[in-house]
Amino acid sequence: MTFAYSDNPFGAIMGLGVLGCSSVVVLFLYILFALSMGKILDEVGQGDKKILAWIPVINVATLPIAAGVPLWTLILVIIPFVNLFYYLYLSWKIGERVGAS
Repeated sequence: MTFAYSDNPFGAIMGLGVLGCSSVVVLFLYILFALSMGKILDEVGQGDKKILAWIPVINVATLPIAAGVPLWTLILVIIPFVNLFYYLYLSWKIGERVGAS
């Protein structure tokens, strides 16, 4: 079995470019989410828990804290399709707590 080899590095450069661009987008979205959760936690009076918004995986636990629902409800995140409605419910509860109409 032989593998094709090319002296053209265009494919590798292109792959690194795509990887680099997607990494920047993911990092931007992560920072945006953490800053937003910090602001929301300030609004609902849980400003002392802002540091949790910056810790990966644990930052998901800031949503029920901000919504004022029990943490055990996070188990709903692992159930397919139910998690969509759970996130909508959390968004609704957070909106109520910050006074959005």
